Amino acid sequence: MVHHGFKIKVDEVGELAHMLRKNLLRKRYFIVLDDMWDDMARDDLRLSLADGENRSRIVVTTRLEKVGEYVTHHTDPYFHPFLALKESWELLQKKVFRKEACPFELHNLEGSHMVKIKDLNMVSEFV
Repeated sequence: MVHHGFKIKVDEVGELAHMLRKNLLRKRYFIVLDDMWDDMARDDLRLSLADGENRSRIVVTTRLEKVGEYVTHHTDPYFHPFLALKESWELLQKKVFRKEACPFELHNLEGSHMVKIKDLNMVSEFV
């Protein structure tokens, strides 16, 4: 693992989780877990990302209904047929910004980083 330009040896997942929690504590973040296959991974990650008061968001995409239902925390999962690029972008904006407007500087992401999400048929949110 590289942290601030230095290589750090991490022996256990617990150490890595602690480092992640320490670095994200009291910060606002947005994380996409794309194409999650393991429903238990949410439990491991939740220990590192338990600060939900700062409006942070984690969006999970999966092809597996049991994973979507398991990782859901605050909202029901969205079951969708495969989404077009425009529909993927609209769903992402709704989940991340809710009723706020998407910042102008993020509008250029619509065509580039959204390609992976369009192929998945379930999106869940937890945090």
